[in-house]
Amino acid sequence: MAALIVVSGPPGAGKSTLATSLRTALGWPLLAKDDYKERFFDVLGWRDRQWSKQLSRAAYAAMFVAARELLAVRRSCIVEGNFRWEEQHMSFAQLASDPHLALLQVFVTARPETLIARFDARSRQRHAGHADAASRDEIVRELQTRPAQPLPLPGELIVFETDELTPERVGEIVERVAEWARARG
Repeated sequence: MAALIVVSGPPGAGKSTLATSLRTALGWPLLAKDDYKERFFDVLGWRDRQWSKQLSRAAYAAMFVAARELLAVRRSCIVEGNFRWEEQHMSFAQLASDPHLALLQVFVTARPETLIARFDARSRQRHAGHADAASRDEIVRELQTRPAQPLPLPGELIVFETDELTPERVGEIVERVAEWARARG
C-alpha cells in the first residue's frame, strides 16, 4: 500500500525542516513546492510578486503530477508546501481518490509573532525570486488575521506546534510519523 504524508502549514512554521527530517528517516521521496519553484526561477528567471505567484501555481502543478506518478506505482512519498485549499483541493481529491492510499497530514504551525519573525529571518537567505520583501505586508496581514488551519483531508492528522522548534521536538514528530508508516507496511 502506498502512503502519502502531507506536510502543511503557514510560512515560517518549520515545514521544510520537518519534511527534510522525514525524508531522511523514512527514505521516501520529498516533493517540496519551493524546490520546484526555485528550479523554475533558475530556468525562467524571476521578476516580481505576481510572477512568483504564477510560478508557485506551476510548482504545485508539477509537484502533484510527480506525486500521482509515484503513488500510481505504489511508491510512498512526502509532499510539502503552504497549501491553499481553495487552490489545491482538486489535486488533493485526485490523490485521495485511491481507496488503497494511506494519508497522513502533519500540520506545522506556530503563533503569528513566531511565524513573522521566522519569515523575516529567512527572507535574507531565500532565493530572490520568492519576492519576500514585496510579499511581506500581505503575508503578515494574513498571518495576523487568518489563523492557519489543517487541510480538510481524509486520513490522520498530527498537529506540530513549533514555537519552540528544537531538534528533539522534530525527532519526536519524526518518530510518531515513522510509527504510522511502519504500521502501514
